Amino acid sequence: MFTYADIRLAEIAVALSERHGVWVPDDSRVRWRSVGDVVRSVLAHTDEARSVTEAWPVGVDGKQLSEAEVWLWVRHVLAEGWGVAADEITAEAELFGETLR
Repeated sequence: MFTYADIRLAEIAVALSERHGVWVPDDSRVRWRSVGDVVRSVLAHTDEARSVTEAWPVGVDGKQLSEAEVWLWVRHVLAEGWGVAADEITAEAELFGETLR
């Protein structure tokens, strides 16, 4: 059975996939507790994404995107999709309270 948090985590992953072409598998998503966890998880899967799609952008140096670049993407996706002000989204911010897990 899926919890409310499981569904919301999947929605975040789908939004990141649709916007940026990176898919984070279930076994990584279940460890997402904070926004910083999402950023680190996306960074860990960039090579996989690049092998699947040529549309995956690269950083300004032509290499893997930096943590700062991915941070901006994740923050934008969360702010746009869930109505949170971008300046309120910090790396330490919890995605859900423990009661929702």
